[in-house]
Amino acid sequence: MYNHFVDLTSAIGGSFVVLPAASAAGTGMELVFKDVSGNATISNQEIRAASGDRIDGATNMLLNINYQSKAIHSDGGTNWWIH
Repeated sequence: MYNHFVDLTSAIGGSFVVLPAASAAGTGMELVFKDVSGNATISNQEIRAASGDRIDGATNMLLNINYQSKAIHSDGGTNWWIH
């Protein structure tokens, strides 16, 4: 299992990151995203799934609460699951 912490700093108008393919990440890879700037309510942080992948059935997830964090892990196929 691999664990990675990703600091997200809100830019005016929000920002986004694209996940690696779940199949490339491998089974059990965990990523933790954190709004470290504390501005997510006014500048959402978007985490997007790679083409063909899903995050709990969706193509993206948002951090939209100040200082919010979310952890996800890969199933090694096409899914990322939110903890």
